[in-house]
Amino acid sequence: MTRAAHDQLAQALSTGIANGLLQPGAALPAQDERPWPVTLLTALGAWLAAVPLMGVVYTLLGDMVNKGLGTYVVGVLLLAGAVLVLRSRGVGSFVEQLAVSALLVGGAALSYALVRDIDYSAAGVCLGVLALSMAKVIPQQWLRLLLGGAAALATLMALNPQRLFNGSDPGQLAFWFVLHSALLIWLGAIVAQHSDALLSRSPKAAAWLEPVSTGWLLLVLMGLCTWSGMTFMVSGSFSNTLQRELGQSQMAWSPNSDWRLGAQAASSLLVMAAAGLAVRAWPSLRQAGVALIVIEVALCALSWFLPALGAALFAMAWTATSQRWRLAAVSSMAAAWIVGSFYYQLNWTLANKAALMVALGAVIGAAAWWAGRSKISAEQPGSSVQGKQAGVFIAFGVALTLVVANCSIW
Repeated sequence: MTRAAHDQLAQALSTGIANGLLQPGAALPAQDERPWPVTLLTALGAWLAAVPLMGVVYTLLGDMVNKGLGTYVVGVLLLAGAVLVLRSRGVGSFVEQLAVSALLVGGAALSYALVRDIDYSAAGVCLGVLALSMAKVIPQQWLRLLLGGAAALATLMALNPQRLFNGSDPGQLAFWFVLHSALLIWLGAIVAQHSDALLSRSPKAAAWLEPVSTGWLLLVLMGLCTWSGMTFMVSGSFSNTLQRELGQSQMAWSPNSDWRLGAQAASSLLVMAAAGLAVRAWPSLRQAGVALIVIEVALCALSWFLPALGAALFAMAWTATSQRWRLAAVSSMAAAWIVGSFYYQLNWTLANKAALMVALGAVIGAAAWWAGRSKISAEQPGSSVQGKQAGVFIAFGVALTLVVANCSIW
């Protein structure tokens, strides 16, 4: 919490006590006064100290870590010690960061042991349950977010492990299917979180679901971007090896496959669902009328050629309508990445790709302009200033796009 926000809350607290709305002894919770650079340097020192410590443990245990039950013992002990420290109050920042490193190393040890001894699907289930259990007992919200992402990764591993961990092409339908399955699991968790039954019977569980589901969605969005392949003008910033790893596109699988047609149709249906969510949450969108339908049809067409785009737009619509603005921003960035990956679809000529994108952009831009013009005419005359401001921002965006694209090409 910033100093200004803390002062505002303190002033509101004083006003509430003066008006008799709060008890005289009411006080704000204690704030952590450590500046973020200090916390960052402390975490760096803890990680540097943890590396030789883990090396000493590995050297002392030797073969016990590589085979047999020794890996499980080390992993369980590290996780138990990390949880005890993280749940304790009053520990220093350095010790807390050491516990975080122990948590990651312990989780990695158990992951290695499970993958070594049992099949991938069973290992994924065990690791997913472990990540969710750790998120339940650890109070730090940011760690719960990371553990939610770990649980999502374990779920992908359980649903389709061979595709993800045996070096096969990430652009296959199997990867697309498990990513959308994970998105449906996230949607079910969000719906359950906002249900009256959970909020009334177990509000703590609803609060626990928020950071876990956030980490889960972030991992799914990362997976959608990975599945789509490299985005426009980014590949030149990476080495050739990383380009080969990230540059694999969803076009690697047959464009005429019946399964691909199903994925394309599902992507377009998700765009329709996203539009329905937006209209239901923001009734003012209904004033756009035909313009909104035109934009929806254009996005459905674009999602047909980019089967991962529908999921990103659906996540953006859900998070925006539920006022999770940071997640909505991340979802929009994922959607932009996926749209940029269209540049690398080699079964299209560059001229045809450019023509399609220009046509869709012109249609969406014209529909948005018409919708804004209709809204301004329906409101008071003073609202025309907002329309002029929107026009300035659009013109600035077009100019910036031309500058960035041409500088990148040069």
